[in-house]
Amino acid sequence: MSDYREQTGSCMFCGQSRIIEMTEDEWLERIQKTNKSGATIADYMASRECNCRNGQEWRDKQENIEQAHSNIDMIFGEKYPEVADILSKSVEMIAEGVIRKITIMTPEKYQALMEKKRGSISVRLKEINETELTT
Repeated sequence: MSDYREQTGSCMFCGQSRIIEMTEDEWLERIQKTNKSGATIADYMASRECNCRNGQEWRDKQENIEQAHSNIDMIFGEKYPEVADILSKSVEMIAEGVIRKITIMTPEKYQALMEKKRGSISVRLKEINETELTT
């Protein structure tokens, strides 16, 4: 069992300080995963826990981004890894409003769609049924 480690972090929006407590193993895992310092991780986590208005808005946006990445992996990761890669690289741009919508056509008559909808990021795989009549 690993010992607990405390580090003080400050909300990046309002500056309110919080004590962040995790096991030593959890700290090391986050440092290795993000390649950030313990202080930077503590500030990030303090911002995620802060109740200030800007912190709440930022937290909601971060949760939308994380959920979109999870949905992309679940829907496209196995069958369409290239589509998943393109969509994953676009999530932050959708969240920030730089891109409103992205659509990718697959060779098997499917459409991959991602857009910001009602404050969330919608990720869909849609089958295209085209009927063409010529005379």
